[in-house]
Amino acid sequence: MRTDRRSEYAERAAAVRERLLPSEVIGRSVALKRKGRDFAGLCPFHVEKTPSFWVLNGKRFFHCFGCGSNGDVIDFVQRHYGRTFVEALELLEAESGLQRLSTMTAAQRVELDEETRARRAAREAAAREEAERKARTVKGIARAVQAIERGGPVDLYLRGRALVPPASYGIGDPDVNAGWPTDLGYHPRVWHPYAQAHHPAMVAAIRGPDGALWAVHVTFLVLADRGAWLKAAFTDPSWSKLVFGSFARDSAVSDNRIGGCIRLGEPAEAMTGGEGIETTLSCMQIWRRAGICFVSSGNMPNVDLPFGCRDFIYGADKDVRRQGERWAWRAAQRNSLARRVVVQVPRLLDLKCDFNDVVRRAAAMEGEVA
Repeated sequence: MRTDRRSEYAERAAAVRERLLPSEVIGRSVALKRKGRDFAGLCPFHVEKTPSFWVLNGKRFFHCFGCGSNGDVIDFVQRHYGRTFVEALELLEAESGLQRLSTMTAAQRVELDEETRARRAAREAAAREEAERKARTVKGIARAVQAIERGGPVDLYLRGRALVPPASYGIGDPDVNAGWPTDLGYHPRVWHPYAQAHHPAMVAAIRGPDGALWAVHVTFLVLADRGAWLKAAFTDPSWSKLVFGSFARDSAVSDNRIGGCIRLGEPAEAMTGGEGIETTLSCMQIWRRAGICFVSSGNMPNVDLPFGCRDFIYGADKDVRRQGERWAWRAAQRNSLARRVVVQVPRLLDLKCDFNDVVRRAAAMEGEVA
């Protein structure tokens, strides 16, 4: 009897997931903004100022890159409204007008099963098409990436953030890529899908554990006064940096890839890493180590540290709710076997800051003294 009940609930849950669009359910309580084919908004499960909560109708799930919350419409109702699985299921059934499977005839069940299979096949085909489109976009951007030139846009942008090429303190070759990590480059014209315009950009390769290119991280740049290059300012602050491709769990990718990162130095015995590119380069500059950029704090626990690394420093961003620090500690616990792992947080009085703020503050103080 219990097995029959579980089977009934599983069938009813599958019907709810097939019929209901996550954006319509979640959009009742979260202000969502369309971004391409998906939606984004402020995560309802933790405090944030920049949207990191994404809703993907095509894949029937939501994911927050800030706190890691994810799931389908039933999971959302359970967590957001404090309901049990059965309560959430019945609530969604009642609101959507779905007929309970327990009252269906055998013929109706067969019809629903056929419709469900057709919907699933269509969704899988759409997911494959989306994965192929992402792959073409990533390859297209990567093919046009140029090496960083001294005095060029990317070089000036990074130096403007008080950073110096890692090759100047022994990480890399000063004659290659202007001394910056080779997985960083310059693209003169990247199409911004939301701003609907081309912009120059710093492009970073996001690679899987085997070194294969999975995605590209793009920081859009703009020429400001006195020849300075800055992050491009858009109506939405989160638009200044975008990721094309997939580096975390993505049902549109057949290999269910997870754990991609930006390699800012060759594997070494002592390394460091942070959430963003500028933060990681700052950690490298402070501790004179090769680095790994995790792209987001929630991705930190997903990334395996290099086999030969025996000493690693996680440079966590500082915020009021200590979200970055929590993800760093979770990653440290996962990667602490047979190595020394430390979590560091900026010792500034600011409530929200990162290690690039530390480097820039130090550079400003040196300038005042000089």
